[in-house]
This record gives sequence, structure tokens and C-alpha cells, in this order.
Amino acid sequence: MSNWMPKRHASSNMRDYLKNATLPKMPLAPSTPPMPPQKHKSHRNTLTVRPERYRKLHQIHLLTNSHFKDDVLTFMNKYVPAGSLGIPDVDPDTGERIAIPCPGYSIAWLQPPPLRHVEELGTVWIEQNVLRSAQRIIQMLPAFTDESTHWTMERPEVPDNDHSIFRHFAWTKSQDADSGLDPCDPTCSLVLSYQPPWVLSPQDFKQVTNLRAFPLIDLHKKNQRLNSAERVWGKLWDTCKQKNCRWFILTSYSQWAFGRFSRGWTRGFISEIFDINSKGPTTLQCVLYWMASSMEMPGVEGHRIAEVGSEPEYEHRELPCVVYDVMCKDPRAAFLLSLLAL
Repeated sequence: MSNWMPKRHASSNMRDYLKNATLPKMPLAPSTPPMPPQKHKSHRNTLTVRPERYRKLHQIHLLTNSHFKDDVLTFMNKYVPAGSLGIPDVDPDTGERIAIPCPGYSIAWLQPPPLRHVEELGTVWIEQNVLRSAQRIIQMLPAFTDESTHWTMERPEVPDNDHSIFRHFAWTKSQDADSGLDPCDPTCSLVLSYQPPWVLSPQDFKQVTNLRAFPLIDLHKKNQRLNSAERVWGKLWDTCKQKNCRWFILTSYSQWAFGRFSRGWTRGFISEIFDINSKGPTTLQCVLYWMASSMEMPGVEGHRIAEVGSEPEYEHRELPCVVYDVMCKDPRAAFLLSLLAL
């Protein structure tokens, strides 16, 4: 007797699909920089991040893996049905689809070519496969169907000095005409930042998640510099703060970590690292959980962190410009400004 079973759509049992769908391995093209030896840093994470007066981060806490995993699986059991959803995997209006292959399920998966550069990392491996899949799944879940129609994963087009090694997506809610809010001023709830694996190597990533304190600026200390893990945290803080968004994901595609900042922006929280073949939960389950939690919908039990009552809200205020502030933008102007202080 044959053991052959017909393949089914993910919507026939979304809970089982998410439990077993692991991200496909991403091969690297020969033209990419070589990966560092095992347990060695890449020494390529040269982010142009330095200590700043406005950056208030100073403590970093680990989200205990056992608790984090339990929270993800509890969320899946509560909000992801095990029965048929009665809707197609592909959105007939937008074409949004589930793209992560899974044994026993009929998923349209076309193997991308080996990764060559950071642009392909974002658009092909992360956006088209992981993020579009997660967005479509959120749209299909009954508790999120109505609210999720206002949300989309956007890719900012404005490059900065670190565009070649650090980019991000923004999980964003658009405003409608009846909300009373400016439709041109969307709300970002989560930033997904990514770096290529030859920059954010496994050892680099490990140091980012192991960091427990972030140095505050000391203007009396000459040549104060940040190490590579501190620069990543500084970049995450700056990117999230610019969008007034406290939730973030950091990934090289091969590895993923999930974090957020406290109400006063002085503390950071981050999970341990999940690999693409992680199970119990899978990386896709974690992405879905973190995106859904960041939406902070009333009545939905997403991730919660106990806030410190004594921690003040971040105070938005203009700081008087000093030579240090100008130095990274225009060294000549900084030199002329220093002469005025003599």
C-alpha cells in the first residue's frame, strides 16, 4: 500500500504548517566576501555609529529563551487555528502569498539564485519569502483579519552612510481618512534590520545578543569609540527612535533575534539567536509572533515586558550644538567652531 498523501494548502491547517515550516538555506555566491572562520568575527561591521548625547540606552537584558519560546507557542495555540481557514494561501486582490516551503504542503517556492549582495538579501530572501509570508498569514488569522488590512511592510528608500551593510524594513500602519490622523504620517510598530552574513557573522551576532551594557557618552574622554556589537545596538536604537518604534528584529537571514526598547528608551531587550532550521518554535513562528505583538491590538495577548515605574518617558528637547556634534558631519566646520570657543 502506498504511503503517498496529497499535498494540501497551508490554510488547511495553519498551526501545523507554521510548526513545521523552516526557512530554506541561503547559499552564497562565489563573488561574496568569504565568511570568517568558525567562532571568529568578520571585522567588517564598520557602522558609522559613535557615542551620542541624545542616545539614552545603557542597559540590555536577555529575554530568557525558555520563557520566550513558551510565549511564542502559547500565542500560536491561541490565535492560529488548527482547522481549515477556508481561504486561499494567495490573496486574490494583492497577490500576497505564503512562500516558505514545508513538507506535505503545496507551496509555490522558486529557489532564488545564490546571494550576491545586500540588495538581494533584503528584496529576495527576506522580503519576498519571509516577510510577505508572515504578512499574508497575519491577514488570514481571524483575530487579525480586519486590523491587518491597514498594515504593510515598507522598505525605506532613503540611504544613509551605512546603506551598504545595514538596511531595514518597517512594519507600518497606514492612516485612513476617518482616523483623524494625517494619512501621510503612517505609524511604524516594528523595524526589521538586516545585515549580510559576511558582516553580521555568527560570532558577531552572538556578541550583539550577549551585550549587557551600552556606554553613555563622555565628552571629556578623548577618542571614545564603540566596539562592533555596541555600534549595532546604537544603530538599532537610532533607527527605531527615528521612527518612534520600540520593537525590532535583527537578522542576517541565517540567524534571527527579536527585541524591543523600554518606554523611556534606556533599556533594550533581546532574545537569544534563532537559526533558520530552529523548531519549537520555528523562526517563521517567531517573526509572526513579534510582528503581531508589535501591533499592540486591544484584547490580543502578545509579548509584554514589565516597565519600570520610575523610568521617565524619553524627553524630546533640543541640545545646544557642540563641536563633537559637528565633527562627524563636517570636520572643517567643527574646526572653525572650535576656534570660536577660544
